[in-house]
Amino acid sequence: MSRRDYIGALIAACVSVFAYQTGFFFFLFLVPLQLLLLRSGQKVAGIAAIGVLVALVYLGIRHTALGDSDVRSSLLMVELIIPILLLSGFLLENGFFGNLGGVLLNALLATAITALVSIAVLHVLLNNEAFVSYYKAQFADMFNILKSTINASSDINVVPMMNMDVDTMLSHVSSVFFKGFLFAYFCILFASYVFALSVDRLTRHEAGIITVLIPDYFVWVLIAALSLVLVDARFQPNPVLGYVGWNVFLIVMFLYGLRGMGRIRQVLEVRKVHPVVRFFIGFATVILLMHPRYGRVVLVGIPLVGISEIWFKYKRT
Repeated sequence: MSRRDYIGALIAACVSVFAYQTGFFFFLFLVPLQLLLLRSGQKVAGIAAIGVLVALVYLGIRHTALGDSDVRSSLLMVELIIPILLLSGFLLENGFFGNLGGVLLNALLATAITALVSIAVLHVLLNNEAFVSYYKAQFADMFNILKSTINASSDINVVPMMNMDVDTMLSHVSSVFFKGFLFAYFCILFASYVFALSVDRLTRHEAGIITVLIPDYFVWVLIAALSLVLVDARFQPNPVLGYVGWNVFLIVMFLYGLRGMGRIRQVLEVRKVHPVVRFFIGFATVILLMHPRYGRVVLVGIPLVGISEIWFKYKRT
């Protein structure tokens, strides 16, 4: 490794740690590492990833050092588990542990491993009564502050959820969080790769459409996940089934959505549709997504375009 490689690794690590700590740009913290990997290779990116991990472990220990001794270890686990899982997923996605498959399959494998780890971590945390009490107390304080603020500024009846008690509200928030946790993890992992690859191509003045190649058998994964979602919504037999079903459903729909957008763009280019018309089509799509009724149609329609390619090969048009 050259001096330039070490400097690049240091800069990428610093930017990643900064992005992670800002909170707002948290989801971008893997992008500098991914760009470094595309430009300088695995070895340099691996050193930067180790630097990020060391920095985040140090900051995590500092953040939890003043906490209650009964919950300190649990708080440290919560503080570190997300960056460790994301950095491990980054390494797995990019073949650091061997050429296990393509980027997409590696990202899905990392998400599956994260599902198992997260269930084990939740089991440990939920069996720690001190941590559960601490977490509920923290949530109750935030909820009461929010409730007081809304009540002071307007009629609280305008926000029906604010009329719930703390336990009910916590249950709703937890349900929404866990139904999308693995989906969010996968999106950060895979979108970081796609975004970094796009930036790398632009800086190299290379054109081309980044498409998502999904095996046809994934439609059966989608059907199985949808079945679990319907069973969970109707009978709620086991929280784990809902956790897995919702997240797998969202991930596969997201992939088919990317595939659908790629195919729509490809068809417009093949048909030589004027760039101005393509811009207005994209603009109209964004406007429709914001509509409470038609947005749902678009969110379902675009993935359906991706799914329909199993039978209609748009790329041959």
